Amino acid sequence: ISHIKSHGEPMMNILHRKDRLCERFFCVQEASSAKPRHPSPRLTQREKEILQLMARGHGSKQIASALHISTKTVDNHRQNMLHKTGSRSSSELVSLGIRLGMIQ
Repeated sequence: ISHIKSHGEPMMNILHRKDRLCERFFCVQEASSAKPRHPSPRLTQREKEILQLMARGHGSKQIASALHISTKTVDNHRQNMLHKTGSRSSSELVSLGIRLGMIQ
């Protein structure tokens, strides 16, 4: 993730080193009368902390060091969040976190 913008129109850039591709994702505001497609996932406080650090571009080792936990624990939390949200990748997970206001 190269850039996350949460002020104004939320946006995120994802750079793929191998293919040298850049994907840009924008969060779209839905009409206020529309019901959300999925209820907000219930993430634990620790999962929210990890999601915040992921959004800042930290990897598992950096997150583990900052939170004084093992990298395996970070990876387990990440997998749990992917499962709870139905996200297919960490990038999609971060995008969802921005859209739902979980990332400051």
